[in-house]
Amino acid sequence: MRVLAAASSVVAMAVAAPLAHRHAACAGESLVSCVAACPSAPLPFEECRGSCNAACPKPESALFIGNSLTFWNGGTENIVQGLASAAGYDLQVAECTIGGATLGTLWRRTAPVNRCTVGSTPRGAIETGDFDVVIMQEDMPELTPRTIPEGIEPFYEYARLFTEQITEVGSAPLFYMTWAFQRLNWITQEEISGAHAEMWRELGVNSAPAGDSFVLAEDSYPGRWNFLSNDREHQSWSGSYISSCCIFAQLYGESPVGLEYVPSGSGLSQEEAVAMQRIAWEAVQLWNAGGRDAAEGPGQL
Repeated sequence: MRVLAAASSVVAMAVAAPLAHRHAACAGESLVSCVAACPSAPLPFEECRGSCNAACPKPESALFIGNSLTFWNGGTENIVQGLASAAGYDLQVAECTIGGATLGTLWRRTAPVNRCTVGSTPRGAIETGDFDVVIMQEDMPELTPRTIPEGIEPFYEYARLFTEQITEVGSAPLFYMTWAFQRLNWITQEEISGAHAEMWRELGVNSAPAGDSFVLAEDSYPGRWNFLSNDREHQSWSGSYISSCCIFAQLYGESPVGLEYVPSGSGLSQEEAVAMQRIAWEAVQLWNAGGRDAAEGPGQL
């Protein structure tokens, strides 16, 4: 286990002006802001953070785009909103999701989407420019070489396209990094992490390392939690909760530990919630300390 380094907010930002005009004046604890201010400078995380000035206001709105790994268990966006509320923040959330979709599917979609609470398609929802943050979720195991010969290359292609659109409308992008699962077991969590690390290096877009938090929890407390549901693909309530804690930590640059929020109907106790909050915060710190510079992800958890 590596020594933890202090984590900072990846998307903390002012909310009163277009993002393009926020970076120069609001660089504080936001890695997105640092990268935008010095896009050609491959600064290590702590050096980048140290080059910034006053802390920024927190995000007030977030759009989630993805597939069932986002909308499972009542919606990841709603759990993140509950955590934010428990922390004293008013976070408005929306989703535009399609079951089984990859980022490529989401990008190419032109027909109206049932699970779109704003706009009618993922790109249409982004185009409104109504969100401080857009959280993108790829389902990398679905990019199986059996059906997509290019393997994970489409992830890079559509991550670039979505990031360009998101930043053009004045929002900040963040990846929701999911997990390897048994049904499509051709790719490992290390490879999923590595692909997200590559996009951090190239695009300056960080990730909420949910999949890594699963690995860290199992390594630290073997058998304590089952983060996948009976289909061994979608997340259990525990999986939804720890994932949402990772997203909260990256959105606000602060620990979720101690937040008194458990989703209704989840069956989780506050004691279990706090234990998962701690794991999520540790996973985020590990990722922020080394994810961008790692050759194949955030290192051994």
